[in-house]
Amino acid sequence: MVNLVELGSRVKTARKERGYTLDELAKRADLGKGMLSKVENFRVTPSLPTIIKIAAALEIPLEKLFKGLDQKTVTNVVKK
Repeated sequence: MVNLVELGSRVKTARKERGYTLDELAKRADLGKGMLSKVENFRVTPSLPTIIKIAAALEIPLEKLFKGLDQKTVTNVVKK
């Protein structure tokens, strides 16, 4: 299972690093602004073609968006 929170964060960080607004990236990726916003805020599970469009619009390798997303996070529970 892919960590959607991390994926959305990576997309948002990459967009901001390039100085793109949400609208600019949506146009570059040929996606709706609302859809891109939902991806960035992990409200939707994007399809692979959508992720490919986003990566291409950001000019970053697809692997960079996915690297490590399938790793499980470790959660420690400490009882009082």
